[in-house]
Amino acid sequence: MGRTGGAPLIELANTPMRYAWGGHGQIRDLLGTGGALIESDENQPLEAELWLGAHATGPSHVVMPELVDGAANLAAWIDADPVAALGGLSAGIRGEGPRLPYLMKVLSAREPLSLQAHPTLEQARAGFDRENAAGIALDDPNRNYKDPWHKPELILALTPTIEAVCGFRDFADVRNLVAGIAGFLAAGGSEATGFSAFADRVAGLEGADGLRDLVAWILRNDDPSISAAVRAVYAWAHSEQAAAQETAKQARNARRLEEFFPGDPGVLLILLLNHVSIPRGQAVFIKAGMLHAYVEGLGIEIMASSDNVLRGGITPKHIDVDELLRTLVFAPEPDPILPVRELSDGSQLLAPGMPDFQLRRITTEEAATRTVEVGGAMPTIALCLSGSARVAGGLTEGELAAGHAVYLRPGEGTVTLQGSFDVVLASPGQVVGG
Repeated sequence: MGRTGGAPLIELANTPMRYAWGGHGQIRDLLGTGGALIESDENQPLEAELWLGAHATGPSHVVMPELVDGAANLAAWIDADPVAALGGLSAGIRGEGPRLPYLMKVLSAREPLSLQAHPTLEQARAGFDRENAAGIALDDPNRNYKDPWHKPELILALTPTIEAVCGFRDFADVRNLVAGIAGFLAAGGSEATGFSAFADRVAGLEGADGLRDLVAWILRNDDPSISAAVRAVYAWAHSEQAAAQETAKQARNARRLEEFFPGDPGVLLILLLNHVSIPRGQAVFIKAGMLHAYVEGLGIEIMASSDNVLRGGITPKHIDVDELLRTLVFAPEPDPILPVRELSDGSQLLAPGMPDFQLRRITTEEAATRTVEVGGAMPTIALCLSGSARVAGGLTEGELAAGHAVYLRPGEGTVTLQGSFDVVLASPGQVVGG
């Protein structure tokens, strides 16, 4: 990363999280190594997430610590000099003190992630305090709340699609789907009896209380008919009827759960959810209390900086049924796709309307260079997905090459990106003019 004018750009890097569901080298293929991705083991293909931010679990390394008074990582710099690192945000977006409120990730899912939901800010604070008072260690695998923060998030698809289940479906759609499965099974005769207890409950599904009771019944998994219903869904998912256009997504996702988590009652839960193929360049927004799982794909995820996850299935990890039930919002979610706002300079903004985070994507044509201005009043992380951008602000200047990430601190003023590039910029939520 060269320098011709101001101080060098503050480059960030991190090692990947190697969760079992991660992809085999997808992040490395996207970013290469030696930039934002520090790949310490070239023989280890499993890469689930690359974190770019200041969360205590995995803060980004500062490649040149001498640029930030010797701090080895972004969290340490914020702690040591919050005004320099965060500017006016050093008091916190809600007065909580110096803290980078967002976390950006590159996420690669080869296997389905756990069915999960995230708490509201109030729920997180209460849960964190409650578990601290109970003396539950932060690294205890049975702990629910790792920090006192909420974790709304959005994910932007980089592969042709990201397959996901997210948010409860319209009740009538759920009843029709399950009735169709029951009809298929009844015609075949082999699995119909085992499916009937679940199908009968769905047939009478009405309102939030009914949905809560149904979800609780599945999660508690203490009725022998549940395992029979799971086997029945598998039988349907492999049938020709299930391959019809209106049920193909549900059947494919059921087969993937059977492949990676055979026998898990989560396959019944996903029948209650929206099955979404997120097209490349589009995103879904996951609100607090929304049950969801990413099934397969590669994308850029941005969220409020938290690691609070309440799981509900398709996982070997801890599931606290009572706490999850307290967290979930039992109402249909009509369309989880987050509209992309086209700005006047040709860039795209994904902003869910909250102060913690937003994501802006700036893409220029390969055959031409273009100068794009970025506001430099808020702390921003820029990640270059392809091409190269000449970045110049009031404090720093340099080349942002493909696969590299930089931190643009407040005080840069107007930052210009010039060249042919595809860059995503994470920042606190704000209105960008356009």
